[in-house]
Amino acid sequence: MIVVSLGFHLLVAALFWDVSSSSSPHVDPRGYIVFCPCMGRFGNQADQFLGALRFAKAVDRTLVLPHWVEYRRAAASSSMQIPFDTYFKVAPLLEYHRVILMQTFMDDIAGKVWPVGKRTVFCHGPRDMFESSEPNSCNAKEGNPFGPFWNAFGIDFDGSEFYGPLSYTESDRSAWRSRYPANDWPVLAFTGAPANFPVSDEDAKLTSTLCGLMSLLALHKPS
Repeated sequence: MIVVSLGFHLLVAALFWDVSSSSSPHVDPRGYIVFCPCMGRFGNQADQFLGALRFAKAVDRTLVLPHWVEYRRAAASSSMQIPFDTYFKVAPLLEYHRVILMQTFMDDIAGKVWPVGKRTVFCHGPRDMFESSEPNSCNAKEGNPFGPFWNAFGIDFDGSEFYGPLSYTESDRSAWRSRYPANDWPVLAFTGAPANFPVSDEDAKLTSTLCGLMSLLALHKPS
């Protein structure tokens, strides 16, 4: 099935080379996409990551590589956030599109383009499924893993932006750019992955594209 194969291929794809740079990254004037991979366990997160990567390329923004969300018995009451490059090396992705690790983005970029007090979160429409939910809000930090994910980076949101009826399909690419130009909206931060679920046929095709960039099949094993 497509859903299984996407997660599997990403799991075994060889993201084999390191990204190394002694200097701080430059600000991308075309903007950034940040999201919480808050749906399911690794397989679902990997599937939706591919969709988010394709979406970032479609709207021509740098994708901020999120930490993976894990659930372990020792921390059953809360999720754990695992850096993207704990399992995968990043450089091969740069052959497809611009990416940056979440921690690097927060350390070196966020203060310049997404300062505290001016952080808006995006969702399709209000999320008010919790008793403590604020009205007419994305309530982006309500529940687990949403709260723990954003808290890991000290992120609080100052407002909500409802992007409906826009979708993540190629047909809305121009609409996203027109409605949210990078000079006014340097960061699009989503409550969840900006990707379709179940996985779309377009995202399934991306699996082959990414695997074609890899010369070896091997996981990144941290030193």
